[in-house]
Amino acid sequence: RDGWPPDLFLQDVAREMNLSETAFVREKLDRRRTVGRGDDEELFADYDLRWFTPSGAEVDLCGHATLASAHALWDTARVAPFAVIRFHTRSGILPVVPLGEGDAELNFPSAAPNMLLLGAPPEAVRATPRAPLQSDDEDDGDGSAASDDEDDAPDNPAGVTPETVAAALGLSNLRLNDADGEPTGEIVHPVVAGRNSIGDTFVVYPDPAHVLAARPRPKRVAALGGRGLVVTAPGGVATKQGGGAVDFTCRFFAPNIGIDEDPVTGSAFCGLGPYWADQLGIERGKEAVGYQASGRGG
Repeated sequence: RDGWPPDLFLQDVAREMNLSETAFVREKLDRRRTVGRGDDEELFADYDLRWFTPSGAEVDLCGHATLASAHALWDTARVAPFAVIRFHTRSGILPVVPLGEGDAELNFPSAAPNMLLLGAPPEAVRATPRAPLQSDDEDDGDGSAASDDEDDAPDNPAGVTPETVAAALGLSNLRLNDADGEPTGEIVHPVVAGRNSIGDTFVVYPDPAHVLAARPRPKRVAALGGRGLVVTAPGGVATKQGGGAVDFTCRFFAPNIGIDEDPVTGSAFCGLGPYWADQLGIERGKEAVGYQASGRGG
């Protein structure tokens, strides 16, 4: 395939590496020294980049493997340390900019979740559905919580509903607590925020403790479709990264591509970033800090 080794070989290598994604890099000789700095130095370097999971699935976008690929090219002197690396991928051109002292900046696409990508009718869709930032819904008399905004999780042909998501996460019997931390008996329902262009489904719980409590059932998560399931909540603490407060907490499950739970998922933040910036009123250009509460944490 255009000079690449056979896909079966790439899949076998990824299976042997047994990491969430394995990156494969190839220099684009036709784009070499696109812009020069002096006679022999280059400002930009162009490379093809592909990612495979241990199950053999090729994915469209991966953050940490992209960053690792850039550092490998700089550290082995294949690319000048000041050069911007432009990776040509299935998601377009992804530039990685060196910032000095081992730091680098990724420029990834913004991909906020949208209910249209789950098949919801246009009249039921807002750009970013409201997250359950407060757990003060009143009981409607039949034991279920009545939302003051019924469009938060409109029916969709994909079958991704609060009930199917809660079952997939092992949280069907999750109960709200009162101010003293005692269970109230009221079941916690997540908000289905939609799916994004990367193929990830986003669901929102009102408390980071609910995200931590998830015990996913891979077959049920896979049945929801798409690339993966992003579970998130406002606030939280980066327990394995110094214990600082964060703007939001998340976890990522992707059994459809062979990853029951990913330790850290840069591509998921393509959706989490714009979603929480809108929900929390964070101005454009300001920083939002998220924590992925996997066993490793990051």
